[in-house]
Amino acid sequence: MKRHHALALGAPLALALALYQGCSSQESATTGPQGQGTGASAASGSGGGAAHGGTSGTGASAASGAQGTGAEAAGSPDAATDGPPADFDANFYYDAPPYDAALNQDSACAGDSQEAMPVPLDIYLMQDASGSMAPDCNVGSNTNSKWCHAINAIAGYLQDPGSDGNRAAIQFFKGGLPAAYTCAGGGYNSPAAGPVTLTANAGQIITAMNAMAPASSTPTEGALRGLAAWTTANKAANPTRITIGILITDGDPNGCDENDAHLATIVSNLFANHGIHTFMIGMTGATFTRLETWANYAGAISHDDTNDACGAPLTAPCHSYNVGDGSSANFIAALKAIQNAVLGCTYNMPAPTDGGVVDPNQVAIEYLPNGQDPGQSLTKVANAAACAPSSWYYDTSTSPWTIQLCPALCTVVQADSHAKVSILLGCQGS
Repeated sequence: MKRHHALALGAPLALALALYQGCSSQESATTGPQGQGTGASAASGSGGGAAHGGTSGTGASAASGAQGTGAEAAGSPDAATDGPPADFDANFYYDAPPYDAALNQDSACAGDSQEAMPVPLDIYLMQDASGSMAPDCNVGSNTNSKWCHAINAIAGYLQDPGSDGNRAAIQFFKGGLPAAYTCAGGGYNSPAAGPVTLTANAGQIITAMNAMAPASSTPTEGALRGLAAWTTANKAANPTRITIGILITDGDPNGCDENDAHLATIVSNLFANHGIHTFMIGMTGATFTRLETWANYAGAISHDDTNDACGAPLTAPCHSYNVGDGSSANFIAALKAIQNAVLGCTYNMPAPTDGGVVDPNQVAIEYLPNGQDPGQSLTKVANAAACAPSSWYYDTSTSPWTIQLCPALCTVVQADSHAKVSILLGCQGS
């Protein structure tokens, strides 16, 4: 008899899967409230996967839809070999259960324990190409300039095995560009290269960096508005991935609107309205108190680096990054820290393995400190702007793709090397 997962019940209706094989007698897939609905357990900082159909998973598991590209397709642990035989029929029945009115580990929709995988990352790099970055060079050169240090470090990150599976795009901001590049974000809202999948296609971005030469002024407003426009469009087109923006600069705004409060509003609105984070990397010559003002919007992810990545006169924790003259070690470390900060707290919406349909209004999440019971129940909020301690939100209120821990909780979870997040899914009826 084929082995199958026990039914996990959910309000208001339970899904009963009856299995038949050849002429054998019918066997129910459920045994009552003792079914094995254990939700999805997530260790903080795992790899990526796709929770919905239509997009390939890029990490360790793909919950449903297109084939996962990682080690295991979601379902039974031996999903590749444990599929039904040719003469196998499955009939689905729905019946209202007389028990388990509240969502718990017996009534969760997922029929087995899954590892909730963080989502693959899309990065929009907005690189300062003003005259203070000069002299020019190509990737691989040892010219002693901030431009040369920056593009070499970016190339190193793009080709690092830890970036594999992520995607990146790049654009440059400086004065003297064609008229299409405007303070309203025109021109900057379209990458000079990318998005490309890393690490295989990193060469396309390297070619674009080699083709650019630093010159003229620093129109930061246009860069931020273009970054906001592109990341918003990319997230809408790729809901199974996390989209972030990274602005890299060595100086103060020069041209367009230079008011710090106005510039901070651009990235604050991007997060509040779309849940997209913008990170600031400063090089020697930048005014870090200004970068911190832009980076410190409500919901921004802070960090505390022992190498004083905040940059004097700031003190940790802070929200911007100081890479000095752009030496590769510091620069790559900052890019990796940003990647880890985002990926450690965003999870794919797990899919039930027993054929149910998740009701997003019946999802319960617990944080298990040090991976041990008892867990702490987390509170769902409407969106990123409504974040509070011990809370989480969906990327979208309808047909959510991801579960996002709010920044205060994210900081706690990332500091807990053995943290687990338990995600219990309640099922809809037919």
